[in-house]
Amino acid sequence: MHPYDTAIDPRGGAFPRRLELPGLFAEYLFEQAQRARRSQQLISDRQNGLIRKAYRANMDRAAGSGTLDSLAAHMAMFGREVVFRDESEF
Repeated sequence: MHPYDTAIDPRGGAFPRRLELPGLFAEYLFEQAQRARRSQQLISDRQNGLIRKAYRANMDRAAGSGTLDSLAAHMAMFGREVVFRDESEF
């Protein structure tokens, strides 16, 4: 692997390890990420149960959607405890 590349792109490409963004744009991206995280944390246990049930009922569709690849990449990058609320969701 090239010293400036990292394998975080799930499509098989690589991103530079050091990425420079204009301050306001970086702030916008961080705010959007925080907003998405807050929204995810507000999902009720009942709704999370319905989401898990839908995944189980449509495993082939879910597997082909890229969602599972995305979840795996997020877990590798941030850890299970950040991606999932608790162990029962695995």
